[in-house]
Amino acid sequence: MFRERKRKLIIVHPSPIGTLAFDIFCPKDEIPPELNDFGYRVEECPYVKEYGVEDYIASEDLGHILILNKKVLETIFRLIQKGFEVEFKGFEDEPKVISYE
Repeated sequence: MFRERKRKLIIVHPSPIGTLAFDIFCPKDEIPPELNDFGYRVEECPYVKEYGVEDYIASEDLGHILILNKKVLETIFRLIQKGFEVEFKGFEDEPKVISYE
């Protein structure tokens, strides 16, 4: 099901290797500098397919060595501070949306 995304959104979900994964959506004209050269693309991810690729920027996960995972989390936290909403998918008792604006 495609739902047009005009908001800044991070979907957090379990990755296939058992870590956390993050899919980042943002209007193309509002991409923050933190996302330059960040992550990779996984357009076949079911959550990317659900939300559509139009505003899909990148994906990343915590399947790396500690120092790289730290950089991933720091970037995610900066995006949240800049107004990105967070949705949890694929977890039991998942909250719908977290927003700090």
